[in-house]
Amino acid sequence: MRFLISLLLLIGSIPLTVFGQNCGEGTYNAEAILEGSTWTVRNGGTTVYTGSDMLEAMRKAVGSLKSGRTSKERVLVRGSGSMPASQSLDLPNYTYIDVCGTINVTGSASGDNAVIRGRNVHDVEVGHLTVTGGPYFGIFFRKGSNITLGQIDLRLSSGHGIRLDNDPSGSGNWGETNRLKNVRIDNVYVSGTNNHGVETYGVDGITIGKVTARKTAYCGLLLNATINAEVDTVDGEDCGSGSGYATFRMANRNGRINNNWPANIHVKYVRARRGGRGIFSVSESGGAVIDRVDISGTESNAILLENAYNVTIAGVSGVVEGKDIRIAARADEFENSRDITIQNLTLNNTALNESPCGDNIVFRNIKRTGNSSVNICSKIIDDPTPVKEKILTRRPAATPVEATLSGALLTVRFTLPQSLGNGPSLLRILTPQGKLVYAETIRENGKVERRVDLAKKGKGVFLITLSNRRKENAHLFVF
Repeated sequence: MRFLISLLLLIGSIPLTVFGQNCGEGTYNAEAILEGSTWTVRNGGTTVYTGSDMLEAMRKAVGSLKSGRTSKERVLVRGSGSMPASQSLDLPNYTYIDVCGTINVTGSASGDNAVIRGRNVHDVEVGHLTVTGGPYFGIFFRKGSNITLGQIDLRLSSGHGIRLDNDPSGSGNWGETNRLKNVRIDNVYVSGTNNHGVETYGVDGITIGKVTARKTAYCGLLLNATINAEVDTVDGEDCGSGSGYATFRMANRNGRINNNWPANIHVKYVRARRGGRGIFSVSESGGAVIDRVDISGTESNAILLENAYNVTIAGVSGVVEGKDIRIAARADEFENSRDITIQNLTLNNTALNESPCGDNIVFRNIKRTGNSSVNICSKIIDDPTPVKEKILTRRPAATPVEATLSGALLTVRFTLPQSLGNGPSLLRILTPQGKLVYAETIRENGKVERRVDLAKKGKGVFLITLSNRRKENAHLFVF
């Protein structure tokens, strides 16, 4: 019994895609087989096509399936060939296709053509597909339900990897109506696009095993206006280089359900190397929990949450090495960022920045190494970083200011005159929002020390300024 329990636990830890069929296994209703330079298509004992055109062979195989069927019929394509970028293989309802070979896309791409395409279809499955060349899309499904993509390998020289959408221009505000429903993607490798690797828009209910993205011009995985998503792994290298895109991005009210952002987007692991950004949430997106992150070497923000709502990074753990983690907002366009938790992270030479101050922004259990400065609007809870690293300067100041906190008593020390010159100076202690906590005119020179009782002022971030008619020096302290 003990052995049986252990075996069940092991099986439960293996991704479901491990148990999927290899390409070409099982039985098929129609087969397109390449022998020499000739494609032969058979359905049962009937030959329906013989010729050299791979796309035509695939179309004939799909077209030979039973008309009006109410359950999936299967097509096997065995062999490699080419097809033009200006045409598509369109799949109807209740169709399964396995391509055991490579399709090389040639010529100029046009319109919304794709190697495999579907329009308002349901119960369609692509078991295996390998594509090279420059298609407009590798795979493109618009509207419908019950779409399954198995093992997909897109090593492209241009084009857009996979797009799944609900025709957002005709589906209400931000594509929130008539959603494409119930999508499953097992495993995608995508590289070399001049657009996104995998993109959704207006999808309700999607399960993704793994997206591996390499040198995609834009995002590795982009979720737009998508709800109820479960993603195992996003692994990106050089995604969005030279742009503001990211290995993993959410946009256009992603995660919004009934004008709210309940937790409905779950990503177990995001790995990003180089590229534009690691993780980027923008334009009123959220409702997301990302368990683990490993981000390094991005050109811009390692993580940028802009006008984001109810987002947690990292639910379990993470390491970030890059420019910064930033909480931001375009206040003139959307509501301010809120209900964000950044936690369980090790930051190496990575700043924490928050501007403007969001609502209910929590920073917890953040270990900072190297030059990992902090410019946030609240204290880091359970901060393992030594206290001496908490004294931070917002901008270079020629007049050094030291500040220590003992209980509720704040002690401020500085020396005058230096760069401020002669004459009285004004000492002020404010919150980042500009609320005055303490003010005093300092007339003496030399070493100055002041004690301020903060018992009724709260804890968090305080801006200490020294100024006179000539200059002002500002220092930011976190307690």
